[in-house]
Amino acid sequence: MELLSNLNGTAKMVLKVRFRGEFSVRIDLVSINKEYIKKSGTNDFMYYKNNTYDFVLWSTQDFIFDDRQLRLPDEKNITDFMYHTHLFVSDKERYSVLKKIYNTLEDWSKNDDINKGRFMGDRKRIVFAGDYWFVS
Repeated sequence: MELLSNLNGTAKMVLKVRFRGEFSVRIDLVSINKEYIKKSGTNDFMYYKNNTYDFVLWSTQDFIFDDRQLRLPDEKNITDFMYHTHLFVSDKERYSVLKKIYNTLEDWSKNDDINKGRFMGDRKRIVFAGDYWFVS
């Protein structure tokens, strides 16, 4: 399958992104590799900041997103159905935030592989399949 061959391995996370109403987006956290979440009793928040977009990806408490962060749940807050809906003030803001999320996930994935000593070559880090975002 073309989709899986572009990932070169297991996805770090899978998101389902759906537009709701005029200015809302619902993001479901379909799956997450537990290597990328905060473990109970530790201070490792898996914090990554994209300075270009002033956007943060980190893990603590519950799953949420807004105009400045995508917060993954920590180990003790993982449930079967994790989603968050955010209402934006305009379609322009909604587009801007989704672009921040995409670019932050793309940069994080590249930097994470380098930091862990993995070289995956020049490949897509995020593959889209309908509403799904596969982040590798």
